[in-house]
Amino acid sequence: MELEIKDVARLMDLPEITIMRWIRQGKIPFRIKNGRYVFDKEELISWAKLHNIILKEEDEEIAKREDEEITLSEAIKRGGVYFGLKGNNVYEVLRNAVNMIQLPEGVDKEMVFEKLIQREELCSTGIGEGVAIPHPRHPIKGLKNMIAVFFLEKEIDYHALDNKPVFVLFLILTSSTKVHLRLLSKLSFCLRKKDFISFLRRCKSAQELIKKIEELEKSEK
Repeated sequence: MELEIKDVARLMDLPEITIMRWIRQGKIPFRIKNGRYVFDKEELISWAKLHNIILKEEDEEIAKREDEEITLSEAIKRGGVYFGLKGNNVYEVLRNAVNMIQLPEGVDKEMVFEKLIQREELCSTGIGEGVAIPHPRHPIKGLKNMIAVFFLEKEIDYHALDNKPVFVLFLILTSSTKVHLRLLSKLSFCLRKKDFISFLRRCKSAQELIKKIEELEKSEK
C-alpha cells in the first residue's frame, strides 16, 4: 500500500514539515513516483519499529500492555534531576534537556524532541508560577515511564499562561496514556501547593526534591 506525506504525518502524529525534513535528511524510506514522494506502508512500519517510533494506530494496544503503577518520586528517580539547564528559548532548553536525559537504547532522541516541540506549537506547557510540564501528545514506545526535572540556568519566556518566565521543567515521558495521566495528576497535586513552588525556587539538590515529593505523596494518602 502506497502512502503520501499527509498519510505518513497522520500515522506518526507529526507535522508534514517534519516528514519533509526527514526526507531531505535521508532519515525515512521513500521513493519518487510521478514527481511525488511516496512511501510503502509495510516498509514504513518496519522502519518505525526499528527506530522505536510509535504509530498512532498502535496507541490503544500499547496503553493496555504498559499500564504501570508508579509513584511520582519513583518516576523522578528514573528521569533524574538536573541543574543549570542552558537555553535562551523554548526550543533551546528542550533540545538541551533531551540531550541530557538517559533514554533506552533504540529510542531516537530527535524523534522525542520533535514530538515535544510539536506539543509546544499547539499550546505552551508553561502552566504558570514559573513551571512548565513539557510532554509529547502521545506515548512513546520503548520508554520507561519517567519524569526528568530541569532547573534552568536562567528563567526564560515560555509563553506561559500567566506570562511569567519559567525556571523549572517537569519533562514527562511515558509509554502509555494512562500512566501519563496518572503521573500528571500526582504532579498537579504537588504544584497546587504554594509552599511547594517556593520550595522549588530554593531547591539545591536531587535528594531535597525527592524527599519533598515523598512527603507530599504520603500526605495525599
